[in-house]
This record gives sequence, structure tokens and C-alpha cells, in this order.
Amino acid sequence: MSVQWKELSADEKKKYDDMAAKDKARYDVAMKDYTPPKGSINTPAKKGGKKTKDPNAPKRPMTAYMLYANAIRNKVKEDNPGISFGDVVS
Repeated sequence: MSVQWKELSADEKKKYDDMAAKDKARYDVAMKDYTPPKGSINTPAKKGGKKTKDPNAPKRPMTAYMLYANAIRNKVKEDNPGISFGDVVS
């Protein structure tokens, strides 16, 4: 998939770049309203105690490549039955 991504034209990549920009805007809006709970890893670091990850924290935005990979992964697997996951993503 990474080889196919590198071979895409700028016009074809623009679709995924636009989707990534929308996801980034969603993340920015969600983070603006998000207040992490005390003691989570999303708060500034302090000495002592293990920090816990807040399950309610907004998910990070996906990159254009990850959006592309998710879109074509099933097609690649259908075209190449029995292929390993490592071979699909490389």
C-alpha cells in the first residue's frame, strides 16, 4: 500500500488530504471543549503516581495515508487472498 500511496498523483492524494483536514478540525474542536480529569496522562506531568489514560479523551485525527490505507485495505485483501497483514501494509 505504501508503494501505491507514493505513486498516487497530487489530485488523487488531495481527496485524502481533505478528509484528514476535516478530521483534524473535528479533533481541534473536541479538544477545545475537553478538560482532562486530575491524574490522567493528559494533564501536565507531576512527580509520583502512575498516570491513567482518560478513555473519554477525543481520539487523535487520522493522517491522509491512514485514511487511504483503510479505504483500500479490503480491496487489496480480496485481490490477494491469503496475504499476511505485513504484506498488505507494505
